[in-house]
Amino acid sequence: MSDDRPVALKKLKRNSDSAGSRKVCIVHDSTICSSSVAVGNLCINSFERICETVAVREIQLNEGCQKSEICASVPEEFDSALHGVHWKCCRNFNVRVRGLVANFTANFSELI
Repeated sequence: MSDDRPVALKKLKRNSDSAGSRKVCIVHDSTICSSSVAVGNLCINSFERICETVAVREIQLNEGCQKSEICASVPEEFDSALHGVHWKCCRNFNVRVRGLVANFTANFSELI
């Protein structure tokens, strides 16, 4: 037998800021996520995907729908120090839109 110690495993922490952070969830949905949940970091690529989703949703949704309120709250310019997302909010916002975003992007690029 060897004198090797067993490997100690540590649980990885999610990439989010502390509770004192001033980041806000740009796709916040209060019906599925509490505002007390930590807001995770957001990269520019994810922000661009959210903007594409907003464009698709604005075409599809009627006025007064809750998702249209969320679409209106998404900023036009990305600020990594201020903008973030709750995982549940982002997942819920992007549901059923992924395939439509690809079609929308392809159709939009044909128009240009």
